[in-house]
Amino acid sequence: MSGGSPIPEAYQEISLLRYDPIFFFTTSSINIPTRSENIDLKLIGEGAFALVYKFSDPYYKKVFAKKTLKSNTSDREKERFITEYKVMKEMKFPYILEVYTLGDDSNSYLMEYCESNLQDYISSNNTILSFEGRKRIALQFLYAINYIHSKEYLHQDISFRNILVQKYDKGAIIIKLSDFGLVKDLQSVFTKSDTEYKGSIIDPTIDPSLDKFKDYNVSNEMYAIGIVLQFIFTGKKSIATNKVPIILKSIIEKCTSTNLISRYKNVPELIFDLQNVLSS
Repeated sequence: MSGGSPIPEAYQEISLLRYDPIFFFTTSSINIPTRSENIDLKLIGEGAFALVYKFSDPYYKKVFAKKTLKSNTSDREKERFITEYKVMKEMKFPYILEVYTLGDDSNSYLMEYCESNLQDYISSNNTILSFEGRKRIALQFLYAINYIHSKEYLHQDISFRNILVQKYDKGAIIIKLSDFGLVKDLQSVFTKSDTEYKGSIIDPTIDPSLDKFKDYNVSNEMYAIGIVLQFIFTGKKSIATNKVPIILKSIIEKCTSTNLISRYKNVPELIFDLQNVLSS
């Protein structure tokens, strides 16, 4: 049928064998099961004001982590905890630990589980890791730091244990930066400071007073970055540039120089230098 329009006389009728639909209705909803069963938690870590557990979810068949405030935490620590969640929730990057949901009481949140951290991984594999393998780990770490700096944040608590390692088949790994409890928002003029500097790797040029803590900047963060890079390539935690491969010595020294002016001004400069380092 033409539907009303005239059909030219030269057109002949065509017999149709079948009709095939062009559009289909799709499923518009999914049923999320409501679960009330209790799931056992296993304590795997403890910080100054929070505990970290892991649990196996029977529905998703996957292990998750749960970070929970201790019962004796102060209002300031709870505020910092919620800020940590919000900042990490904002992050969308493969080398940043993913967080999921904040508890109804705002005293806990669920996050991605990683079975190892940088300290344990390097210590266990220090004798077998190749230079190129270490370089990949180092670059993933730097990409994570560069990303948070681009978002106008400073981590302020970079350490060997705050850098987690997500393991996959065939020995593949991905670095996941975590623990944003001391994060500094460079866009906020209301960023609060603690009475003492509590970062895990402390820049020796920092006077641990309130005023100096508030002045923490990229140059200060660069020191901790340099210490982590040295650990990745040597397994040594303390400054010992004589243990660093000669091709990396200048990079580590430029990160950790006691003269702030001599340090890298930003992470992209550091990434560029490291990318161009070749195995000796």
